[in-house]
Amino acid sequence: MHVRYEKSLQRYQVVVILILLIGYSIQSQAFSNGSLMHSDQSDSKTYFVGGDGPFNFSKIQYAIDNASDGDTIYVYKGIYFEHLVVDKSIYLHGENKSNTIIHGSNSGDVPCIKIIKDNVIVEGFNIIWADWEYHEPGIKIYSDNVLIKNNNISTHDKGIIVLPSSQNSTITNNVFYNNHESIWLWPPGSHYHLIKNNVFTFGDYGVISKSSNNNIIKNNTISTQSWAALLFEDSKNNTIIENTISNNSRGISIKGISFDNVVYHNNFIENIHHVAGSGDTIWDNGYPDGGNYWDDYTGEDLDGDGIGDQPYQVSGGKNYDHYPCMRIDQWKEKSLQVSCEGPKEEFVNNFLQFNSIVKGGLPPYQWKWDFDDDCQEFIQYPIHQFQQPGKYNVSCIVTDSLNNTASDTMSINIYDLDNIPPDITVLSPLHGIYRNNDLIYGFTNIPISIIFGPITIAVSVIDYESTVSYVNLTIENTVSETFNNGDVSYFLSDSIKGFIKIEIKAKDFGGNIAQKKIDLIKI
Repeated sequence: MHVRYEKSLQRYQVVVILILLIGYSIQSQAFSNGSLMHSDQSDSKTYFVGGDGPFNFSKIQYAIDNASDGDTIYVYKGIYFEHLVVDKSIYLHGENKSNTIIHGSNSGDVPCIKIIKDNVIVEGFNIIWADWEYHEPGIKIYSDNVLIKNNNISTHDKGIIVLPSSQNSTITNNVFYNNHESIWLWPPGSHYHLIKNNVFTFGDYGVISKSSNNNIIKNNTISTQSWAALLFEDSKNNTIIENTISNNSRGISIKGISFDNVVYHNNFIENIHHVAGSGDTIWDNGYPDGGNYWDDYTGEDLDGDGIGDQPYQVSGGKNYDHYPCMRIDQWKEKSLQVSCEGPKEEFVNNFLQFNSIVKGGLPPYQWKWDFDDDCQEFIQYPIHQFQQPGKYNVSCIVTDSLNNTASDTMSINIYDLDNIPPDITVLSPLHGIYRNNDLIYGFTNIPISIIFGPITIAVSVIDYESTVSYVNLTIENTVSETFNNGDVSYFLSDSIKGFIKIEIKAKDFGGNIAQKKIDLIKI
């Protein structure tokens, strides 16, 4: 009976193992063909696409179908001929925006990526060639709070369409190339979006805003657009700031009933028409913040404040940039600042190195040093020699190419030769008997102190030719305290008893050393 039982148990264990292996095989196959659903939607997970592991999906859409809100899908580099529908709040992350390619194959009458769920992030892809014939985009956004960043988006009729159902989305740090229209804020209106830090090249339009309001277009580079870098039609309350708009047929084209749009701190360079149809637009941010840089501005800046003395007339007849900027990216310039660096104390006739740290302003700079001894220098890193001891106030004035000035002053103590060690004076304890830190009886001829209870050791060190560099207090070769000035105070507790030797060592700026000893009997 016992043998039969063991054989039966062995057969049972073999069957269980086979069942587990079959289950694992089915699960792995399901992951590879995209049929396994997410089992635990409460914890965020990361899924992989295109890798070699057993739990990688073969297609991006399979991973999306199995994901839950909050999950990450990481896609390895490769070409994925897919048209994605993102219906989960996920982070879709490509390995590299150059060679992680979502290819629309110019077919399907659908976008490469269709986003219909809020709070989606798409990053790190090369998204190319959606269905051009049916005007489908690389990305089509229906939902709110979508972030599109660090992608290459090229060869589309429309790079990104943001539908009126979408608000508060951000499109940033992408490269748009060879699109008919790179970003279209779709009518009857797509509002409250941020488009920043993107590069647009070789297209027909950079950004089209139709009946779309309260959007911000900031710090983009938009060039070589055959129709217009920016087109606003029946749009209002949009802010266009810190963009470089160059080599386009039109920099900004404004149509229909467009008003209260604000355009300032932009560079308009070598466009055939900087502006076409200006509507009722604000073209500057007042003085001294200024307006835009226009490469065809012919006014003067006689007061040197960086703002043109005459307004720039924007096409359309009634619009003016009242404070045109005289330089490209002038608004990024910071105010001129300077700080002096050098030794705080030294001896006469030594060669001393000074330096000025300059920030902001517009180079090149000019320096003027005054050493408070009737000597001046006009370089950034002067070397100076003081002939007489004393306290000097060294100043440096820096002037930039716009004649803005900034200054800083530092003090330096110059000493004559120092050959005499510092003077050490023991203030406490004096020779005598102490109880609880109070002198109750003084000795005149006995060089020792008798201490009952705690005592404060107080020492004063003075150097008459330069300064005290440090004072070191050593108690019985165990406790060692260093002080960076001549005032020393150390509390010796009641727990320390016996005959105690205290050594005091002081060094001055000239390298001279003085020493003194204190002997205590601690009872």
